[in-house]
Amino acid sequence: MLSKILPTSSVAINTFAIKTRFVNFYIYSQDGFALCIDTGMKIRNLGKELRKIGLVSEDVSHIFLTHTDSDHVGGISAFPGAKIYISELEEQIINGKTRRSPLMRNTLIRSDYVKLKDNQTVSIGPIEVLAISTPGHTPGSMSYLINRSTLFAGDTIYLKKGKATTGNRFFNMDVNTQKQSIKKLAQLQDISMLFTGHSGMTDQFSDALGNWENQ
Repeated sequence: MLSKILPTSSVAINTFAIKTRFVNFYIYSQDGFALCIDTGMKIRNLGKELRKIGLVSEDVSHIFLTHTDSDHVGGISAFPGAKIYISELEEQIINGKTRRSPLMRNTLIRSDYVKLKDNQTVSIGPIEVLAISTPGHTPGSMSYLINRSTLFAGDTIYLKKGKATTGNRFFNMDVNTQKQSIKKLAQLQDISMLFTGHSGMTDQFSDALGNWENQ
């Protein structure tokens, strides 16, 4: 697996990376409103990681899941008061209709989630979150564009030497569909930052995805 995990820290305006072992999740905070993109792995010291950036779990009111692999949803229990969103296409992988693999099924400890459609927008105070369906890594993988400029792609994109790739094929359920999702993201305009789950971030979106536009 490609891996370039960011330390828990402020990584851009209003954006914080939280390190949980080998995966990052992110908190976007603006004008007293805070939301999570994923929740990382279940770790004992998550509260300590949050305090590094001056937050506590109660500050987070909403969680947007890029997908339901355990390394992206393991920290949900740390945010009991937060409203949870997933792609409507991801529900199949947690209700048993589709299995992550022959030997593995994804689970979610909360059932009170809200299902999002492609291109659906959620507003949280001054924060606008656009849900973009990007299946492939899992059937319901979803990316989130915040305030029309900051993109969180979860495991849909892995960065290798600054270029977008699909990452290790072993971890992706449908690589051909994933490639179409990356191509879809490549059409976005005016993206200032791109954040991934396992391979860090880039402020050179056009350079990272330019080779995908005409594929």
